[in-house]
Amino acid sequence: MSGARNGRLLAYHFANQTVSVVADGLFMPNGLVREYDSPCVLIALTMIGEIKRYCPEGDKAGLSTFASNIPGTLDNIRQYEDPSIGIQAYTVGIGTKMAKPFSLPWFLAPYPSFRRWICGLPMPYEWLYKLVPKYGMILFLDKDGKVVQTLQDPTGRTSWISEAVVSNGSLWAGSWLNRHIVRLPWSSSSAATEGSAWGETSAALRSLIKS
Repeated sequence: MSGARNGRLLAYHFANQTVSVVADGLFMPNGLVREYDSPCVLIALTMIGEIKRYCPEGDKAGLSTFASNIPGTLDNIRQYEDPSIGIQAYTVGIGTKMAKPFSLPWFLAPYPSFRRWICGLPMPYEWLYKLVPKYGMILFLDKDGKVVQTLQDPTGRTSWISEAVVSNGSLWAGSWLNRHIVRLPWSSSSAATEGSAWGETSAALRSLIKS
């Protein structure tokens, strides 16, 4: 919430059991996943709606932007692959939306000093939840960082989604706050082939949540 640029990416070296800093100055890095067919990793930055790419070597060595202007607070990022229809993508758990008409992160975005002041107040963290919209979302990004599908829960029952994984014919969505796990039946038909719109599954997710 404070927006301090003090996040770091660390590397552990097994040979001599040491740790080194490979990237710093990050805005609340949270999710981390290896990029497809690459030695690079993707880093989800929670409070600024951005995913960075870090490459240890090659033409893309260092930090670069993989995806930006994502309208929500990012959490974990995971690979999602379906060889039967040729899809390699990433799922991103979104804690809440960061958009109008009112969202505490959106309102405080231009005021870093005010954000730090609020975070330093001696008050229960739960109080801040009341000023943050309850809105659950899962993003699917393609290998180029483009959003190709979203699953959304505007009811708020499944907000603060921290991770989404496809396994054994289901999409599983967990949360660091909620006391339940969402399971949505998932198959190759849930996502369209490359070049066309992905499946309309948002309504199915809302239906499952309401039941």
